[in-house]
Amino acid sequence: MRCFLPLVSCCAALWFAASPAVKASLPALDEQPWIGHFIGYEDRKFRFGLTMQGKGVIQPMKNRTTPVFEKVCPKVLISVEELVPGRDPVLKRIQPDTLETSDEATNEPESVSFRGKVTGDAAFEVTIENKRGDFAIGGRVTDPGKLKNPLRFTVQVDFSDIYPNNEKNKAFEKKIEKDRVSIKRFDGKRLKFDGSDKVDAKSEEVNGTGIESLEAEFSPFAGTSFAFSTTGSSLMKLSNKGEAPLYEGFTIHWIPDATQDTDGKARLHFTVK
Repeated sequence: MRCFLPLVSCCAALWFAASPAVKASLPALDEQPWIGHFIGYEDRKFRFGLTMQGKGVIQPMKNRTTPVFEKVCPKVLISVEELVPGRDPVLKRIQPDTLETSDEATNEPESVSFRGKVTGDAAFEVTIENKRGDFAIGGRVTDPGKLKNPLRFTVQVDFSDIYPNNEKNKAFEKKIEKDRVSIKRFDGKRLKFDGSDKVDAKSEEVNGTGIESLEAEFSPFAGTSFAFSTTGSSLMKLSNKGEAPLYEGFTIHWIPDATQDTDGKARLHFTVK
């Protein structure tokens, strides 16, 4: 049953070194390039890092030693949403100083978990698994805290503007020729958007009753593509600023069904191909 409530590196190392006042309870690695990270992973295709504050970045590799510049890479946000009547879901962000785990920081992740609270003191737990570069994230709300409305655990993957400093000319049009975002919905419909297509990503036409899998390819990412899929009682939906090419930015919202996935076994899977 899929019945859901409405949707709605190195640089990091320098940032942590320059921010002694940052509070976080997750343990952190103390080796390059993972200083300040609870999880660090690298293979020939990509890096995935999760900081001691619970924030993630997926970085495709330009070559065997150099990742794509982090600023344009997708960010992974783990959080909780409050379902307020008459409004879009309200995102409740992690309070870093509440995070705790019984696992050690690792650059060889297989299965790790941690707990914490978001604004409003709602408590959550999350598990991150890795099988040879296929990552899976799942979690659940364990206590509503001070919040009175229904809550749901969520993971958002945010693609910011892929080409922030490019002049939109003929050379740019050539650059985006092979850009693609391909979607498979749960109703079986498949959609493909090219680089120049203007898309209202939040629309019913795009999301239908939910997205099962998605693959995104953009030219700055060294010929690789990002692949996302769902397992268990969960789905994905997309959003953006409306009627714009997806290279200007979009967000994947992964939503487990809290009424069906009470033990937090549903997963958002991601990898880089």
